[in-house]
Amino acid sequence: NLLLEEGLRYKGYVDIFDGGATLQADIENLRAIKESQSVTVQIEQPENIAVGDEAYIVANDDYENYRAILVYSKPHQNILQLTKEQANQLN
Repeated sequence: NLLLEEGLRYKGYVDIFDGGATLQADIENLRAIKESQSVTVQIEQPENIAVGDEAYIVANDDYENYRAILVYSKPHQNILQLTKEQANQLN
């Protein structure tokens, strides 16, 4: 049910190895894609970063060297403030 809530759908296919349902989705229908946004990153000293109450997954867009971290930030900003260490973790 969790995956169905995220935008995946059962189309009648069964996995031949474990007999479980195979779910499919059009990328544009996935909640994670619909609610994602691209922002500009600004490197700041830790004491200058405005920490919010909401957790966000922040990721780079490098397919071969994908990295993601969890940050607490204020929602719906055009600029995301990260520490140098956080930016380094994202490669």
